[in-house]
Amino acid sequence: MLKGLLATLCLIGLSVQADVLPAQAAPDHTEHAEHSEHDHHDGPDAKSLKELAIGQAVRANDMDATRQLVREWLRLGGDANTMIFMGIVLHHPDFTRLLIAEGANLNGTALGMYKDVPALQVAILEEEEALALILIEAGANLKQRDAEGHTALMRAAVAGQVKVVEALLARQADVLAVNQAKQTATQLMMHNLARARLSERLYTQYQQILSLLDEAEIQAKKSKKEQHP
Repeated sequence: MLKGLLATLCLIGLSVQADVLPAQAAPDHTEHAEHSEHDHHDGPDAKSLKELAIGQAVRANDMDATRQLVREWLRLGGDANTMIFMGIVLHHPDFTRLLIAEGANLNGTALGMYKDVPALQVAILEEEEALALILIEAGANLKQRDAEGHTALMRAAVAGQVKVVEALLARQADVLAVNQAKQTATQLMMHNLARARLSERLYTQYQQILSLLDEAEIQAKKSKKEQHP
C-alpha cells in the first residue's frame, strides 16, 4: 500500500506516464540567475528536500506554504504527472485539491506496484474514497482503463465504495463496459459474492451497489436500443 512507502521522506516521487501532459509552471530564471554551473548538479537533492518540505507543510495543514513549495518544486523539475500521486500518498483532500489547481494531471498512470493503473483507480484501490470523489468531480477520465481493462466503476464496485459508484454513475460511467476477461462491473461483483466470504458490512454495500448497477444497466440498454432500433 502507498501508505507503507512513507519512510525516510514524507512523500516519494512516483514515476508516472500519461497521454496528456498539462502545462507546468515556467522556470523562474530571475531567482536562479546568479547560480553557478555547479548548482545545477544539486537539482535532485534540492527537489528531494522540497518534497520533504511539502510533506511537512501538508501535515501542518498550511496550504499557503504548501502551494508555494509545490510551485518551487515544479521550477526544480517536478513532474505535473507525479503531483496527483502526492495527494494519494499523503491522503489529504485539501492538498489534492491544491495539486489539481496547480496543474496536476488527473489521468497519470503509475509505475511500480500499480503499473499502468490510472490515478483514480489507485485512489480507489488505496480506499481513499474522498480523494476518488475529488478526482471524479475535477473531471478525471472515467473511460481510462488499467492493463487488464478495468475501469474505475469496476474497481469501485468490487471495493464496495457506494458513494464512488454513485458519483461515477451520475457522470455517465459506462456500466456495460467489459474488461479483458469480458466481465462487467456487475459480473465481477457476482464473482466475488460466489467465491469470497464478505463481511456483513461489505455484503450490505454490495447489495446497494448491485441495485444501482442493475438500474443503470436497464437505462443503458434502453438507451442503446433506442439509438439502434
